[in-house]
Amino acid sequence: MIAFMLAELFLPGSIPAGVMAGLAAASNGLRLAGWYTKRFWAVPLLWVLHLGYAWVVVGFCLKTLAVLDLVLPQLTLHAFTVGGIGVLTLGMMARVSLGHTGRPLKAAGPVAFAFALINLAAVLRGIVPIIFPYWLLQLAALSGGLWILSFLIFVVIYTPILISPRVDGLPG
Repeated sequence: MIAFMLAELFLPGSIPAGVMAGLAAASNGLRLAGWYTKRFWAVPLLWVLHLGYAWVVVGFCLKTLAVLDLVLPQLTLHAFTVGGIGVLTLGMMARVSLGHTGRPLKAAGPVAFAFALINLAAVLRGIVPIIFPYWLLQLAALSGGLWILSFLIFVVIYTPILISPRVDGLPG
């Protein structure tokens, strides 16, 4: 990934940057595949992190395709930001908020729904425009709405948790 960052910094959008992105996609994809087990689908706080990491892999794949002029370059950015950063941020906020308030690491049903919504937002912003490029503005608006809704669900569910004392009685 460092080689990709250097290639993209000094030769943005170049074939070397695309090759490094492809290598980063392959190596991170192999790492992700090595972590896979069907059991994690039963644990929303776990599958959201796996999907967030998968969006990083998708971002590198799209970067390789963008260098070859096969997809719009901005789709790379949206896979990394809406997918990678957005999904991982929401997942980590949910997990850490439970752990740091002494609660069991089990996401409520609406939170799992929020995780699904933010992943759908990433699909609509980073993948669907490949198939329907003329719907870019509508897809961006829908994706943005789903992004907002997913974080709104988090705020509604987690505000009472975060403003209440720890349930285990410990300080913090």
